[in-house]
Amino acid sequence: MAASGSASSTGESPAHRPSVSAAAQPCAKGSGFELSLASDQDGQAGPVAAARWFAQHGGVAGVPAHGWRVSIRSALAAVVTSGPLVLHAQQGSDGTWQIDSGYHCS
Repeated sequence: MAASGSASSTGESPAHRPSVSAAAQPCAKGSGFELSLASDQDGQAGPVAAARWFAQHGGVAGVPAHGWRVSIRSALAAVVTSGPLVLHAQQGSDGTWQIDSGYHCS
């Protein structure tokens, strides 16, 4: 999974990003980050696997390696949660999943 960009405060999603309804989010957004993915390929087999991979390789501090579950899923996007942390996963053109943003519940 390739990602470029840096951690930043949560902002509006780029128009090309698949989304999950804001009304369906699991909690109020606190501090967060967004990533610009260099590729929409070579991710993980599912959203939970993408969260686990991101915890080890994503470069964002405080992301747990375990306890992830899918709380919301649409055709090309999913929200995965572990404790107070929420990650947004998107499915790429090759069918694999990558994390593109996340936040702590406030």
